[in-house]
Amino acid sequence: EPLQKPEKRLDKIIIHQREVYPRNVRESLAAKEAHQWQCEVDPSHQTFTDTYNRPYVEGHHIIPMATQDFFEYTIDFSHNIACLCPTCHRQIHHATLDERLPLVEYLYEKRKHFFRDFNISIKKDNLLSFYGFQNNKIN
Repeated sequence: EPLQKPEKRLDKIIIHQREVYPRNVRESLAAKEAHQWQCEVDPSHQTFTDTYNRPYVEGHHIIPMATQDFFEYTIDFSHNIACLCPTCHRQIHHATLDERLPLVEYLYEKRKHFFRDFNISIKKDNLLSFYGFQNNKIN
């Protein structure tokens, strides 16, 4: 059962000699199930079939887990996890800023109303800064 209400963030753990916040696999699965294992950016995006006989998609934290320190409550909840095809997931991480901007803005607009339900307050310009956009590059 995915989170239904705000929960305090967990303490960091050490994985591969790095401190990170733990992630709940159930939250990612809930996000994928909610979107019928289709890319949220474009459900027509094709992918391959995974070993569970489902379309292969990846979970992406819209508010990145690397920014959990800025929030008292966990950001590891299904409404903060986008269901993306592998190409869109790589695009949001590795494309040029111009190619990333529409994806980040789209996902923020689509999900921002859920953030308040989990005691997460974040404005679009703050989120964009987490993705490397400077204030003078934000439209």
